[in-house]
Amino acid sequence: MRKIFIIILVSIIVSGAFCQSATIRELTGVIELKPAGAASFVRASQGDEVAVNTIISSGFNSTAIIEVGNSIIIVRPLTRLSLAEIQVWIILRI
Repeated sequence: MRKIFIIILVSIIVSGAFCQSATIRELTGVIELKPAGAASFVRASQGDEVAVNTIISSGFNSTAIIEVGNSIIIVRPLTRLSLAEIQVWIILRI
């Protein structure tokens, strides 16, 4: 019972942190964004807002630093993810 309570509590805290959009603070190389419902990727630039369901893709020798609230996410080369996927991964690890 206690483990279930902890999982619920952490998921509420994490969902609150990831409900907000993120901002690309720095990037090098080719970083592309595909908003939910879009047909194709568009090239990202510094200062772009990233919604929770937007897919972020990085190319060879490409990195991005994304700020979500008080947290920083570093996207390494050849990565494809969304903020929603990170949220699910954190909850499952607990």
